[in-house]
Amino acid sequence: MTTPASIAAFHEALMVRYGVDPVLRTHSGVSVVADDERAGSAVASCYVLGEHAVVFADPAVAELVGAFRPDGLPAEVLEDWQRFGADVGAEVLGVGIVRTLVAEPVRVEGIAVIDREDPMDVERLRVMLAGCSEDDIDEAEIDLDELDPIIRCSETEPGGVLTAYASARPSENLAGRWDIGTLTHPAHRRRGLGLRALQRLTWDLVAGGHEPVYRHNADNLASAALAERGGYAIASPLVAIRLSVD
Repeated sequence: MTTPASIAAFHEALMVRYGVDPVLRTHSGVSVVADDERAGSAVASCYVLGEHAVVFADPAVAELVGAFRPDGLPAEVLEDWQRFGADVGAEVLGVGIVRTLVAEPVRVEGIAVIDREDPMDVERLRVMLAGCSEDDIDEAEIDLDELDPIIRCSETEPGGVLTAYASARPSENLAGRWDIGTLTHPAHRRRGLGLRALQRLTWDLVAGGHEPVYRHNADNLASAALAERGGYAIASPLVAIRLSVD
């Protein structure tokens, strides 16, 4: 089965960014990257990039992580990684999914463009978020004091109540790629509103020359379903662990 171009491009961009030969994505094995950005965290995250596993680790635990040797690639590598973590007394922090766009974007009309510099727009967002759980807000990574630069929302009517939210910000690690966050108010779910907001956001990102990336927790089935309907396919599963540092 041929890997979609956007997924292969994501794998290669991530590997090049951290000094891993992108040719390795078609070869079984593990590469460990001592990631200075994780220094002091004792965290190591294992990504499956094609046939290859790449572990991004706090330099202080990179040597320990270097002992990781999975039995099977790629299907069982994350199970092996979690067993390795358990053997060395690590804590599993989370299981995640990274997706890239594999379908043609769809332009949806009737979606509000939210300006993070407009106090009225920020207040509309505040009202919407007041009815959402802290867990949902955290997963969407919404901070009213540091809103993303591109925000698209569905609304009950022009200028009315906001019902679903989709936003994007530049990736901290990969130039040209933008990370997406989504949230639908509980009272307005299962109506396709989150999909409409995501579709318009995706259209605007692509039109602006950006590569959208959609991330979610593996156990968030609603977010996974939304991403799939929006044209995003799995580019890499990952598991993050925190190791003990004496």
